[in-house]
Amino acid sequence: MDILNKLSPRKKEIAELVSNGLKRKAIAQQLNLSFYTVQRHLNSLYRKLGVANVIELKKFLLLEKSGRPPEIFPAKERYPKRVLSPRLYEAARLRCNNKSNEEVAEAMGIKKQVAKNYVHEACEKLGVVDLQELAELMAEENVGENEMALQLA
Repeated sequence: MDILNKLSPRKKEIAELVSNGLKRKAIAQQLNLSFYTVQRHLNSLYRKLGVANVIELKKFLLLEKSGRPPEIFPAKERYPKRVLSPRLYEAARLRCNNKSNEEVAEAMGIKKQVAKNYVHEACEKLGVVDLQELAELMAEENVGENEMALQLA
């Protein structure tokens, strides 16, 4: 499949170890990485492959190896309110409304670097690469919510 060829060698290696049944801690020890680095690679794999957890990742890889199309998994939820914690969502929302990191920090009562980290983490969790893509995703969710509210009214 095309998407597996686009993965970094390290992500492919971690995916293979997961499919062989290794746990995150064992993978970290075997590859001489921190547990958290392995977790970050796994989160990235989940986003890129459209799976939610290790079980779906294993199913995806099994289908891939068998030659059956693994596109049975819907794209993972990219609805910011469902994926992000309230703090991350608020920081992302403010930043997407043309607020600077300083303004976000002030509005949330946190330090500027923490605000910047929140926005960065929100982008990572949603699989977006920049603020424009984040803003588009947040706008899509708001349009969907507004349509739903109109239907319920």
